[in-house]
Amino acid sequence: MNRFQAVLDRQREFFFSGASRSHAWRMDPLGRMERLLRESLQALSDALLEATGNRGVVHNAMYGTEPQQSPDFARMISTHDTERVASSILPDKVVHGGRYDVADRHVGPTVLHPSTWDDPAMPQEVFGPVLPVLHYDFDATPRPCPWATPTRCSMCSRPTRARTSRRTCRSFRSEHMRISTRRRWLAAAAALPLGAALPGCASSGATPPGPGMKASTTYLHLLAKVPMFRGMSNEQLQWVIDHSREWSVEPGAEVASSQRGVASFWTLLDGGWRLEVAGRAIEAGHADPAKWYGGRDMAALALPPTRLVATRSSYVMEIAQPELDEMLRRGLPLAPHLRAGLDFYRTLVR
Repeated sequence: MNRFQAVLDRQREFFFSGASRSHAWRMDPLGRMERLLRESLQALSDALLEATGNRGVVHNAMYGTEPQQSPDFARMISTHDTERVASSILPDKVVHGGRYDVADRHVGPTVLHPSTWDDPAMPQEVFGPVLPVLHYDFDATPRPCPWATPTRCSMCSRPTRARTSRRTCRSFRSEHMRISTRRRWLAAAAALPLGAALPGCASSGATPPGPGMKASTTYLHLLAKVPMFRGMSNEQLQWVIDHSREWSVEPGAEVASSQRGVASFWTLLDGGWRLEVAGRAIEAGHADPAKWYGGRDMAALALPPTRLVATRSSYVMEIAQPELDEMLRRGLPLAPHLRAGLDFYRTLVR
């Protein structure tokens, strides 16, 4: 008898000796927990999304507003795993996060809702950064664990399970490792090719326009939530992505000023910035009238010298004036935001 079997036999003997709690006693708290979940499922789901969803209270408390810059947020083990996990993020189900950087092996904290059993994040290991929120149906037929599909050892034909095969069949451990490696390669073949551009996003490879700025990736599902671009169709959003550049900006870094970058049109995607003009400092977020800066219309106001500085880790979009003109010509609904901004800037004219 091996040591594992001996330990198991001792535990079984103790369990049936009557010295441990009865089966009914053990099942009672489980039953009460199930009743709690059945009666409060929606409330629990709402509370979870409130803490981890759009406002990201839990994530921000742990890793700040820029997890990629946090020394406490780990990287994926490889670029392949980064691409695999990123491919499981469904843009239309992202309620928080959704950002990733394959080159940096980073997948930010992401919450997906509502999720289903058939979503790509469910049957695979997503290593924590991606949290699918699924409303469990207690009355449905239980679904088998995707990682515990019964199989047989290819060498000895003994029944085993893929996840525990190396323990079940020690005599043929090398063969199981070979099968496991093959399985991982098949998964890699189904994932996106290394370095491939993911649909609906674009990354700027241009030289950053100033210190403290770094090229960033624009994601369609995140851009759709920015007030400046809310209400646009996916086709319009994709056109914006293809004709703009996104930059991540460190706190305190200058985004643009009267001496640099004012010819371009800048808009705040996430974070916050401060407009410095004539001794005044005006802070704004991405939903305020001052959420954009620069361009031909602002220059026509002949404002005093201005300077735009990030107040926290932020993401900004730079659009060349000809591209902005083309967006307006194509009917992209930017005019109300431009008018609100011009009304604000007119109050600053001496």
